[in-house]
Amino acid sequence: PPGAAPFSVTADPAGRLVVSPSTPAGQLSTLAVDQIVCTAAALAPGGPAQVTVVGGGARRCAGLR
Repeated sequence: PPGAAPFSVTADPAGRLVVSPSTPAGQLSTLAVDQIVCTAAALAPGGPAQVTVVGGGARRCAGLR
């Protein structure tokens, strides 16, 4: 989502991804956070991963199993 760019993605040793959007997650729509989660999860090495959006909590992409 344009309002979330730029954002950074880091991975912890357990393979969980942490996304830090430039706009606080609480100011983004649920759809925008879901788009960020699904994009990060789809690009994760080794398949879909748990994604934490800073300020938005941990989620999995509903479209990826």
